Amino acid sequence: FQRTFKSVFKTKPDLTTDFSGGGLMYNNILVPVDNSKCSEIAVKQAFDISRLLGSNVTLLHVIDHTPSPDQLEEARVLLERLAVGARFKPKLQVTQTNSLSVAQRILEVAHEVNADLIVLGTHGRQGIERLKLGSVAQAVAGSSDIPVQIIPIRVRAVQGFTTRWKEAIQDTNPE
Repeated sequence: FQRTFKSVFKTKPDLTTDFSGGGLMYNNILVPVDNSKCSEIAVKQAFDISRLLGSNVTLLHVIDHTPSPDQLEEARVLLERLAVGARFKPKLQVTQTNSLSVAQRILEVAHEVNADLIVLGTHGRQGIERLKLGSVAQAVAGSSDIPVQIIPIRVRAVQGFTTRWKEAIQDTNPE
């Protein structure tokens, strides 16, 4: 990977430049979450991207019915717990489906917050549960006009995204 990267960039690229014509600049990242390990992994991935590119992050929890006050408080606590570790404080948003599917509501909020990227996790379940729970991620990815990054529960433990890219970029700078 680094050999390919080095041969493409002879000087340090400016990753903060907004490339006109549909470039891949992610200013606003939306991360729909639930109370799963996979959501935690997706949040960490979004925070890595945010650190590298200086992106704003919105953490979103969608409730599939009219929530009770206790459920709203649980959702707020969940979002605050997941927000720990962000370079910049993310926006925290709890919403209900309002007669939409969870996937449709995620896409609606993505447009409301002007998201350039949606990062969400799949679930590590099998069989019928996998079909049911994975359908939200699949529906978001299949219906979105915004890039979607789906993070699997079995994401391999590797050096952090930010560290890998910074090292690759620094290696291209002949000093």
